[in-house]
Amino acid sequence: MARETKTIQCYPDDSIINSRIKQYESFGWELINNQRCQEYDGQTKERDIFDGSTTTISHYSTFNKLTFSRDKGAPWYSDVVALESKYEQKENERKRIKNTEPSAPSTVVGNGGRVVNYFAGLFIVIGVILIAAQLIMGGMGVAPLILSIACPVFGILVFIIRGVSKSSKQKRYTAALQAWKNANNDKLKQLDNECKALMDKAAELIG
Repeated sequence: MARETKTIQCYPDDSIINSRIKQYESFGWELINNQRCQEYDGQTKERDIFDGSTTTISHYSTFNKLTFSRDKGAPWYSDVVALESKYEQKENERKRIKNTEPSAPSTVVGNGGRVVNYFAGLFIVIGVILIAAQLIMGGMGVAPLILSIACPVFGILVFIIRGVSKSSKQKRYTAALQAWKNANNDKLKQLDNECKALMDKAAELIG
């Protein structure tokens, strides 16, 4: 009996794995192996911005390897393969549309952002110390007074500007995402329904 095999990689989440198995079983594939794998992706070096020390970090990716087998001599084989080809075309079109979805603003603060936050906080602390010194010593002159006021004001302004920038990016993303949904949601629903219909038809042929 002639058989064909296919192996795919799948994100290690039970719901996703089960969905992929159901998809392939609809087109006559039988699951013969489900293996959790870990792959080495290399190393990166991160330098501490304050003490200059370097840390080496190893990166790994985890995934499930699913292996399927299918009988090429089954009476339904040619018809199901044709339906599977149509399914893959629909699925590729769906992925192409999903890849155009706007990306959410990054919430990760990089080294540059941490440096800005550090110095903004430092200016505020210095200003508070100078103001406390002014109060304890009963005044230290005009220049120290201006400096004691300017430092915390500068630090606070930096935090405000960063907050406004973050809020602006979020608003632009929200508007872009809504526009994308308005333009593509109907098409995506149509493709989902067509893919389900092809799976159901193939499963019916297999019986």
